[in-house]
Amino acid sequence: MRQADRIIVNTISNYGLTIVTMATQLVMIPVVVKHLDKSGFGLATMVLAPFGFFEVMAGSFGRALHRFIPQDLAGHDARRVSRTFTTAMAGYGLMGLVGAVATWFAFDWMLAGAEVSSVVMRDGRLAMWVLVVWLVVGFPLWGYRKGLEAIQRYDLLGLSHGLITLLRTVAVIVVFSLGYGSITFFVASHLVSLMLINLLCRRFLIRAVPGMREAPSLIDKATIILVGTFAAATLLGIFGEVCGSYGFRIFIGKELGMDKLGALAAVWTLQLTIGRLIDELTNAFSPAISALDAKGSSANVAKLMLTGTKSSMLVASSMCVVPLAAAAPFLHLWLGDSFRGYDTLLYVFLLVMLPFCVGMTPTYVLFGLGRVTTTGTVMLVRGLAGLLLALAYVQWVDRNLTGAVLCMLGVQNSGGLVMLYSACRAVGVRFWNALYEVMMKPLVLASVAAAVTWIVIRQVGDDRWWKLTVSVGLGELTLLALVLGVGLGDEERARIFSFFHRAWARVARIG
Repeated sequence: MRQADRIIVNTISNYGLTIVTMATQLVMIPVVVKHLDKSGFGLATMVLAPFGFFEVMAGSFGRALHRFIPQDLAGHDARRVSRTFTTAMAGYGLMGLVGAVATWFAFDWMLAGAEVSSVVMRDGRLAMWVLVVWLVVGFPLWGYRKGLEAIQRYDLLGLSHGLITLLRTVAVIVVFSLGYGSITFFVASHLVSLMLINLLCRRFLIRAVPGMREAPSLIDKATIILVGTFAAATLLGIFGEVCGSYGFRIFIGKELGMDKLGALAAVWTLQLTIGRLIDELTNAFSPAISALDAKGSSANVAKLMLTGTKSSMLVASSMCVVPLAAAAPFLHLWLGDSFRGYDTLLYVFLLVMLPFCVGMTPTYVLFGLGRVTTTGTVMLVRGLAGLLLALAYVQWVDRNLTGAVLCMLGVQNSGGLVMLYSACRAVGVRFWNALYEVMMKPLVLASVAAAVTWIVIRQVGDDRWWKLTVSVGLGELTLLALVLGVGLGDEERARIFSFFHRAWARVARIG
């Protein structure tokens, strides 16, 4: 498949996967929160925090695979591919072991002081033990998922992830609805589903690269230095990202209580789902950029960065700007009247996502080009600075959840503009021209569509799901029409229509 077509297929696959994930989260979270209450859900979030912490940290090895596997494949050396992959797998295994030991030492401190009953606390402690075992047994399998990403088969990853996520969601809803739900079941179902997904990824990966194998004997000093140096440089930045996400959650749980953490985690689900969607739309660029870099195709790298960034900003704007008028009523219908005090928090989450999203494609472009020093420094500084500012705000200004979130995400997400600037310099594109094309133009189009949403809501009301659906749907259709009419360049429009023409012709031949 042509590289341009592969990127479009991967983008569509990731988009479809995240839509499934978003839908399942929207249905599942209210059921879980209703059964566990905000404090119980906060405890479940605290239990899963170490998993998220080490998952993100281990992403350093995944990005190393994204960088080096495409270059190994370009050399047509299956043994070299196997050596790189096995070395990264060993890194995942080591990270899982470190995570298990760290969690075992820390979980008494993490759960101490939680405002929950002794029964709920025992449930949380059991769930934490399940996590410790999984980090040793299941965490090393994460490398198969990243290996499948490195060969740009996001379609296969989306198939396995989407199917198993759907099955897990149904199981959680049924068990909780019958009154048998618990923190342990919620956590264990998530971890088991991830293990099954990664095992399916292994099967797909072995089939896609028949000559590849996992053999510890293949690991040599040169590959350890190559993969380890890249991963270490990436790890520096990922540590900053972890501080700004899972570190912030732990801080909120310890400083403001499990009730506030539960509310934060529930509302944050929307922002995380949007962030994951944009991430899934853009992380396919890293191995693609690496493959283009191996061929010396710098002009195509610049075009890909601009097109990818504009696409991610259009998607982000459609989810963060177009539905703004419906955000508060949606929150009340989704999570109930107990969340009426968190309207401002939701607005903060939606709006501060925009500068973050504009930097996601440039970040993966820099990773694909091997510019890990730049990305690592920016990610570290923005994560630590945001966490420290939030800590100072809570300690010395006001113990207010929304203010702390604004401090944290405001600083962290502004780093997206720094990423865009760095990527523009790396690929030879003027920053201000890029900023207008990939950020300002999508926001203007989305603002027009947001006005349509607001007008319709004023006419039909906002107290029923169908009213919100109609209002937001008309706003989204307006944005789509604007994008097709004036938002795309001639080359972008021609490339998209050409892809769908070839795809339709292929389907017709099969039929």
